Amino acid sequence: MAARELNVGIGRRGASGRRSAGVRMNDARDGGRMTVGGGHGIWALQQGSWPERRTGRRRATVCRQADTRSITIGDVTVTPRFTMVVLLVADLRRSLAFYRRLGVEFPPDAESRTDVQVPLGDDHQLVITTTFVRNVPDWEPPSGGSRVILEFFVDGRDAVDATYAELTEAGYRSRREPFLTSFDAYMGMVDDPDGNTVLVTAG
Repeated sequence: MAARELNVGIGRRGASGRRSAGVRMNDARDGGRMTVGGGHGIWALQQGSWPERRTGRRRATVCRQADTRSITIGDVTVTPRFTMVVLLVADLRRSLAFYRRLGVEFPPDAESRTDVQVPLGDDHQLVITTTFVRNVPDWEPPSGGSRVILEFFVDGRDAVDATYAELTEAGYRSRREPFLTSFDAYMGMVDDPDGNTVLVTAG
């Protein structure tokens, strides 16, 4: 089975003043290890350069093909498929306000819900929920830093600086000011309202 990939960047603001939304995920198995990350950010650190072609100002990624690893349990063969990211949050409205600033579009009635699911394409979903935590025995909020890192791409270093400034000036906690990594990715780090670290990366 071919590996799945989702690559949606945050574009420039359009006539409406809204950015196009995006999260980048790569669902691939390499020696039994799942890799999830972004092209010039986490993915570059783990796998090296990401192949791409350019069409005008938009980046189109060349999809890599890989075999998923099947698991045999007794007489049953199972092929796990990475399908969604679930964020456990305390206040849905507060989280929606944060991710809207990064271009994610939610249903019109999202504020009236306790949970919201956003399709990202190719059967991938982003779920932001205040109720699913009830299903996790002995769950406690993380302490000492984020256990989940999400990465959003913007068009160049100036856009990283502008987006980072917009988020921190709105009161969201800075994890790290924009900087150039050892693998040549320019990014800033901001925590969402529940302490998940979000990377804003030039891509």
